Amino acid sequence: MNNQHNESNFSDNAEQQSHHQKTLFEKMEDLFRSNPQHAAHVFQQMRSQVTQMMQMQLAECCQNLKNKLSHSSISQEQARLFSPSEIKLSLYSFWKEDDLMYALGIWDKQNFTRFQTIRHRIVSEEIARNKSTHPNLSAVALLLDTETIFSYAFQCGICFPHNEALKKNIKQLSNALYLYNLSLLNLYGKHYDFEDGTPPCLDWSQNKKADETEQIVLYNTIMTLNTYTTERDTIIRMLIERLVENKVARAVQNLQEQSFDLIADNPKQALHIYLACDHIKSLLKFQEPLEPLHQQFVFYHTIKEMKNLLESQDDEVSPMVLEWYNSCTHSCLEKMPDEIKVSKLTIVSHHSNSNKTQRQSGKKRERND
Repeated sequence: MNNQHNESNFSDNAEQQSHHQKTLFEKMEDLFRSNPQHAAHVFQQMRSQVTQMMQMQLAECCQNLKNKLSHSSISQEQARLFSPSEIKLSLYSFWKEDDLMYALGIWDKQNFTRFQTIRHRIVSEEIARNKSTHPNLSAVALLLDTETIFSYAFQCGICFPHNEALKKNIKQLSNALYLYNLSLLNLYGKHYDFEDGTPPCLDWSQNKKADETEQIVLYNTIMTLNTYTTERDTIIRMLIERLVENKVARAVQNLQEQSFDLIADNPKQALHIYLACDHIKSLLKFQEPLEPLHQQFVFYHTIKEMKNLLESQDDEVSPMVLEWYNSCTHSCLEKMPDEIKVSKLTIVSHHSNSNKTQRQSGKKRERND
């Protein structure tokens, strides 16, 4: 009898333990199955709370961004040529990686503040250390990358609640947003000045992954294109815009997929990241990433069209710029799949967007003035 009683207790304990070990996500699934109406109510409550928190964090991170626009090289007349979504995404490029961590819900306010405190501490120590040799050294001069701050925090025994995959995807999004601003509003009028020669002649694809190569090629192509603003550059700008939006969309998609890993332990955070990424996605014209082969096709033609534009210039500097651009992109083109290199397909623009034409004309007038 005692044995039966013990077996019964053991069975009850095992059942309780099994139930206790269920993740929150599994319990939510049970709730959906047993009481779908109540489960839907619980989920709507959670969504409402998360949306409110997301809007608050986005707004907090956006507080100083409007000043960027007012102090930029873009006139009010030029700004009116861009949509609110284009302006907003361009301004988001000024968020640092820790801003993105907070704005997208990966960090809460406590971790965001902790990171900023550590950055301030490193800067203060560095200024104090170099005070005798560099008396005018300021915080502005000390550009600290995120990894330096994480490394310092780790040495102090401080860890932040995110995994490497999330951090990597935030870096990817940060890089993509930087290119977005540079190729669109270009708030501070960045471009290459080739009067004193070209940048170093390097193989932009050497020892680089495909995504890194694309980032480098797009950066240099945009910086060159911002120097050669003509009526003929519309098609290249359209291709670049497609590639840059694709980089943003892919980074956002990767972040959303990473949020699924958090859903068992912290469904609110997972939902926060997912909805915040949806917000960024909603600002894009093309919200779904390109298929890899399609992306390579657009990338290939971006380089080819840029070379064509440089060849068409009638001045003394352009042949030197073309030689530099050819040398830097030769390997990139060679590594493209044969089906792209031998493809008879071409990209033709039968008409250009009137807003885009006005934008480029505005930039050209500004440079001539």
